[in-house]
Amino acid sequence: MVFAMAESPFLLPHYLGLAGELLNLAGASALAWEMRQRRSLRRQEDELDAFHLFGIKHALRFVQVEGVRLTQSDFRNAVIDGRTLRTWYGGMFCLIGGFMLLAAYHGAEIWHLLR
Repeated sequence: MVFAMAESPFLLPHYLGLAGELLNLAGASALAWEMRQRRSLRRQEDELDAFHLFGIKHALRFVQVEGVRLTQSDFRNAVIDGRTLRTWYGGMFCLIGGFMLLAAYHGAEIWHLLR
């Protein structure tokens, strides 16, 4: 692949486009995984609610679970969001990177045509 780029510089935009498409695929897959992960974590809502009520009943104001206070009013949602946020960021990073590579591909193609 490196040799092909050295021989013909006009292939470089196509490699950029391919890399952009692969990053977009990775980003979309990560976001789909995040949605599936959220759905499976929603099944644990009853357990998180029971845990939250136990914390309120026994006045456990300073106890934290995964960085969230046990007595926090939106404890359940904060725990679920905290577990899935890293996957969401990764997916968005890949989508933005893929978009930028595709924009570079189109820019290089236009530059080549106008030259």
